[in-house]
Amino acid sequence: MIIDKWIKLRGKKFPFVETPLSKTELSELQDDYRKFYIHDHKQDKVYPVYSNRVSHTYKIDIGERGMYYIGMFGFSFLFLLYLKKKIKKKVNQYNPFGTSKEMEEFLNNIENKTPDHKDVNST
Repeated sequence: MIIDKWIKLRGKKFPFVETPLSKTELSELQDDYRKFYIHDHKQDKVYPVYSNRVSHTYKIDIGERGMYYIGMFGFSFLFLLYLKKKIKKKVNQYNPFGTSKEMEEFLNNIENKTPDHKDVNST
């Protein structure tokens, strides 16, 4: 729908549409404009029509410094994941609870030398 007439109120321009309007034209106007005026020829009145549709747009202005911080946060997060993987690999490679062959032989000798403890109450 082509709008030829406009009304200027308080520094804002609003479309001015004359009747008759079809339902499709009315819905197009409500989609395109938040407020417009209709001139009804039958009653010879001009009345405003508000679009009650919610059409919020949110704009977040981050700026260069914010983008830098977000990038550094992402980079450090990935670096920490990499570091965690590397540390886990090193810890698995060196097991402090693991025993060498010499230590296993020593522990086996100690077990063989200790006498079996008998239960005192069993006699």
